[in-house]
Amino acid sequence: MNENRRTIRPSVWFPTILIALVLGLDLFASVKSAVAQDMPLQFKMTGQFLEPNKEEKPGGVNAFTVNVLNKTWIWDIESSHTLQGSMLGSTVLKQIYPPIMTFIGQKEITEALIDPWIAGRTYTLTGQLYVKKRMFRINTLEGPPQEAEGQGEGDAEAAPEPEAP
Repeated sequence: MNENRRTIRPSVWFPTILIALVLGLDLFASVKSAVAQDMPLQFKMTGQFLEPNKEEKPGGVNAFTVNVLNKTWIWDIESSHTLQGSMLGSTVLKQIYPPIMTFIGQKEITEALIDPWIAGRTYTLTGQLYVKKRMFRINTLEGPPQEAEGQGEGDAEAAPEPEAP
């Protein structure tokens, strides 16, 4: 019965494991090389924009001071990851010191990011991160839609009810 049983010889599985290991290390090295050469990394971050306050320091461990046009925010990052390679987003962000970044991008996006309305709301940003330049070029901005002026929650209660016929 054992005669029909096949065993995988080391000459077969060893090269397979070696190739997988080399490919994994090559992928890790390419992301690390991009950071060293300050080539942009495709990056995604989710977090909140908080008003900087002189009296207390908002934000946690992954908080960055960000400049958008002439507005300064504390960007408190909840999650981050590279969209290419296997390097963790938090590992990349730790290489940015001091924790200050400049956000750039299309006019519609950057102007939306200087509106005080965004404070305290969660947003997801995707784009290119330049680690050495401490710069993030935003391609997409996802978050809660801004309410139109005069359309707040309290306005619905103040509206008169239609009269019964």
